[in-house]
Amino acid sequence: MENDEQKSRTVLVVENNDEVLRLVANLVSAQGWNPVIATSLVAARQRLSEGPVDAIVTDLSLDDGDGLDLVREVSASARTRVPMIVITSYGTPEIRESAREAGAIDFIEKPFRMNRFAATLSDILDGQPIVKASQLA
Repeated sequence: MENDEQKSRTVLVVENNDEVLRLVANLVSAQGWNPVIATSLVAARQRLSEGPVDAIVTDLSLDDGDGLDLVREVSASARTRVPMIVITSYGTPEIRESAREAGAIDFIEKPFRMNRFAATLSDILDGQPIVKASQLA
């Protein structure tokens, strides 16, 4: 049963593919959290200027830039650590390492298993240490 604290958690979902955006937002909502969507870096930055979020899920490749730029900006400017997950169809060891160095807590390749995504998101919002994908390789 979800509590008020869990329901009030906000997850910013940054994705330019409508189908993936709906899927991720629905997964976030199904976990009992409040998804807030942005389809570009500009929209994500605007949303972040309006107030904090509890976590960020961002696509790596967006129409107006690189999702890692957003991860770097949030990592550099946040007063507290904001857990971030990067999702992409173009995963390489170099990109995985870049995501980690930028401040992402995990990197998930598309297509991803919904249960893995939900478990990862649940772990980071509950403050549990997770085994990062890079540690599994």
